[in-house]
Amino acid sequence: MKLEIRIDNIVTKIIAAVTKSLCCSCILRQDWIQKYDATIATKYVQIATKKGKATVKIDQDSVDLPVQLLKTIPIKLYHEVVVHAVVPVSQTNQLIFQPTNNNLAIIMPHALLHVDQYLTTLTIYNPNNRNCILSKNTFWGTVKY
Repeated sequence: MKLEIRIDNIVTKIIAAVTKSLCCSCILRQDWIQKYDATIATKYVQIATKKGKATVKIDQDSVDLPVQLLKTIPIKLYHEVVVHAVVPVSQTNQLIFQPTNNNLAIIMPHALLHVDQYLTTLTIYNPNNRNCILSKNTFWGTVKY
């Protein structure tokens, strides 16, 4: 399927695969980036063609919200658990979770979260040779909303 990407007054075309679920709005391949000499920065996107250059600002309206454990969780050595966490959003299908790095004793992946009635689930792994306890209401990361 050919997809048009319009940046300001310039229309570009790419061959696209369509999916029902994706962790972001769009994934651009390196060939498109090189063809249109694209610059993708934190505050803007710029492309260039024979017709000229076009620049658009990236929407900065997202906010980081805290993710906290619903209850105290013991994790056995070398075990992975799925735990309930509280998010200050009532319901949504796609929030990007970014774990904090304040606790290097456990491993939590970045994830795409589904939230229902302010609750979501997180996967946590204890890579240590001892058990650990994760306290209720502890801040474990943020979601972009």
